[in-house]
Amino acid sequence: MRLCINYDLNKSGKDYAGLIAALERLGAKRACRSTWLLDTSSSERGVYDYLSPYLDKDDFYFSVVITQKPFWTRMFATGAAWINARWA
Repeated sequence: MRLCINYDLNKSGKDYAGLIAALERLGAKRACRSTWLLDTSSSERGVYDYLSPYLDKDDFYFSVVITQKPFWTRMFATGAAWINARWA
């Protein structure tokens, strides 16, 4: 399954390092500051459960299954490469 994961860490001064490291351990690629792309055999809930220790109760989290090539104009090179490697 291909996922697009988005989050907002709402606590002022929140340390993103743990969440970013966890996303990288999953093999996710950064598309935008708080948007990541991921190939996974886990469920959406399974990915959330893995990441949730790095989120506070007031943080926002959203994931969606990607079933076709996303439209985009600009993003980090890692995200663009992830998309281009999966859709010509």
